[in-house]
Amino acid sequence: GFRQPVALRSAPQMTTLCLRSKILVALLLSLLSVIGMGTLSASAAGAGIITVCPAGPPQCDYNAIQPALEAAVAGDTVLVKPGTYTGQVTLKSHVALESSDGPAVTIITATQGPVVAASGVVSATLHGVSISGQAIVTDTLGIDLLDSDLRLSNCIVSGLHGRDGDTTAPNGETVMAIRSGGQSNLVIADSTIQDIRGGNGLVGNTGGAQGGDAIAVTATGTARITLVFTIIRDLSGGSAGSDAGPYDCAGSGGSATGVQTDGDVQLTVSNSQVRNLQGGAPCSALAANCVERAGATVGIRAAGGVLHVRNSQFSDFLAQPAPDSRMSHAISTTHTSETWLERNTVTSLSASGGYASLQARQTGPDSPFCGPPPGNVIAIMSDSDARFVAVENALDKLAGSGWGGQAVGVLAQNVADVRLSRNQVSHVSGGFAGLTAVGFRLDHLNSLQLNANGLREIHGGDAPYQFYSLYLGDDGGSAAGIELNVVTAAAITNNAIWSVTGGHATTDCHHPGGGDCPGKSGGDATALSVHGSSAGIWNNSAYQTVAGLGMTASGQPGKAVGLSLTGAGDVIAVNNALVKHGTGILSAQPNPPVLLRNDLWENDQDYDGVTPGATDLHVAPDFVNLENGDLHLSPASPLIDAGTNSGIPPEDIDGQPRPLDGNNDGLAVADVGADEYRPGVHASKTVDKAIAGAGDVLTYQVTVTNPSVLMIPSTSMTDTLPTHTTYVDGSLSGSSGSWGYADGMITWTCALPPGASATLTFKAKVDNSLGPLAIVNQAVVDDRVGAPQVIETVTLVNPLRTYLPTIENAH
Repeated sequence: GFRQPVALRSAPQMTTLCLRSKILVALLLSLLSVIGMGTLSASAAGAGIITVCPAGPPQCDYNAIQPALEAAVAGDTVLVKPGTYTGQVTLKSHVALESSDGPAVTIITATQGPVVAASGVVSATLHGVSISGQAIVTDTLGIDLLDSDLRLSNCIVSGLHGRDGDTTAPNGETVMAIRSGGQSNLVIADSTIQDIRGGNGLVGNTGGAQGGDAIAVTATGTARITLVFTIIRDLSGGSAGSDAGPYDCAGSGGSATGVQTDGDVQLTVSNSQVRNLQGGAPCSALAANCVERAGATVGIRAAGGVLHVRNSQFSDFLAQPAPDSRMSHAISTTHTSETWLERNTVTSLSASGGYASLQARQTGPDSPFCGPPPGNVIAIMSDSDARFVAVENALDKLAGSGWGGQAVGVLAQNVADVRLSRNQVSHVSGGFAGLTAVGFRLDHLNSLQLNANGLREIHGGDAPYQFYSLYLGDDGGSAAGIELNVVTAAAITNNAIWSVTGGHATTDCHHPGGGDCPGKSGGDATALSVHGSSAGIWNNSAYQTVAGLGMTASGQPGKAVGLSLTGAGDVIAVNNALVKHGTGILSAQPNPPVLLRNDLWENDQDYDGVTPGATDLHVAPDFVNLENGDLHLSPASPLIDAGTNSGIPPEDIDGQPRPLDGNNDGLAVADVGADEYRPGVHASKTVDKAIAGAGDVLTYQVTVTNPSVLMIPSTSMTDTLPTHTTYVDGSLSGSSGSWGYADGMITWTCALPPGASATLTFKAKVDNSLGPLAIVNQAVVDDRVGAPQVIETVTLVNPLRTYLPTIENAH
């Protein structure tokens, strides 16, 4: 765990005690030498406190940090009082460097980087200080580790700004807040890394200078890196320098990267944030010949090793479009032995917004041939990894732009084993002229399990009415919910896809030679595309694909398809609901698919290139709320118990067991679509605090709803309060029914008319245990209709004190 706070003594007392202890130790060593008993080890003589303050003695032992560290022995703590300390610091094995009053008032800086260094250091601790670049003149680097073991907690690393380019060195300086190499073991906990900026390239440099990168944490070698409850924010790559001439502007903007690893690095990130990343601007010239690059934004980039990321947030990344820019990512991995992503949130990743400025500056003779530059965003990319697992992640607001600019939720390519389960991807918008917006793109995989994911509002971009498009026009952007390309064996189950839309072609243009412009097409929209792959497709729901419009007069609209099958492969499609598409199932593969008990409804045509399934249905599905994308089955849906049990997944999109007897006829038969209708009440439970401290009061609420058209006369709930909590007297109340509390158990019974809901609220106080604790509060709801339901909440108590190796090794 982390080091406990150290009891302080006054500075004069400390100085006197240290002098006395040194005299006593010297006398004892002399005595032991005389009587032949050897000498005391350094560790036995340590475990003391050495104080540092700006005034120095007699108020404290030293006025600078480095002499105090040099005087310390194993087990000592160098305790630093408030102030700004200038000078490089070299850490020492088995010595803790801590502040007395926290990082806001305890600042370490230097005129040359690194500000803090460690080489060959074992079990060092850095706690409660700020590492600042405010005084750095050369070699901008915050902390540098080589073959060292460091625990960094409650620290701030900030204000590291790279040198701008000049005539002797035109490229901007790359900046790293923390660098780890060799066989280092680094733990960063409850800390913040912020305000890191790469230097700008030289303005007026022939050919265009490079902007410097901004990197929060970088590791190479065989390191173990753990980030827990850590914030990385406000990183920006340096801008490329402008070109001295009108052409050949090739300078690149610098990238902004949260964490990057290379080699056999084991990286674990949990309960952390990476936000507000800005890529550097591309080179600027009168007419840029379409070769400039803007800086990318990357939350985590791992090459080799192992990556585990859990309960973390990635948000507000912005990169400018440019013709030859690299992709921006929240998480990007390549050649790892395992990448495991669980319960993370990615939101607001954009490679757009720079178009207006590019339009304004591209006025030279080449500018009509440089179309609107692409901006590319892939939230999560796994490339050539051995194993890639993503569970319960939420990806939202991903925006690509420009000519072929892509926005993709998850891209996995050349990976042996891929498992995507219970992820949510929403509001993905791409550019135009190509397949530019995709929820999941899965390319050249050996094994794929795709289960219980939700994808909604995936939109290809409209072609613009600007620049060359005024004269030539362009195609709209195509969109796909899920795209498989050459997958050896895929199981696609329980996924829900809602609203996929192709972009419109240029709506008007004026050909310079007169007459109509070349025909341009609207973008395609496909819910599920399977090319050259063998796949079992069970119990998916796909609603509404809309093709983009073609150019006026001569263009063609795109295609809107629910399930598209092309190339060689064996496909079986069972119990799927394909509703409101241009074509329900389109097949252009040599092996005809096997179709069983699929529902095709409100499509312009149900089949194209395939023989209709003999057992397929053609009925209105009666989803709960189509307008808002809720594809659960209503109580009156004809899809309840309408499928086949052959080969079905054991659970539905919500984790409920399948099959259930949804129509109460005594037979449990699978429903059609992603949802397995559960007769009886739907129950849920919430707690107002996901993280709490000792003595906090937690407020719980249980909600039960009867979605059916029948009366449910008796629903009961029992809730046994977990260890380390105490019921708050008088806090129990409900909206209906009867309730009570006795001997640590809360009980509740109520009757639910059709469509009715009821709630129960109570409070419990966390005891004074220091933690770490995970308070799991379970309730059992029994409506006497279906199987009893277990619902639960989890609250972490004092999680910052969690034993870190446990976090590292947990899945």
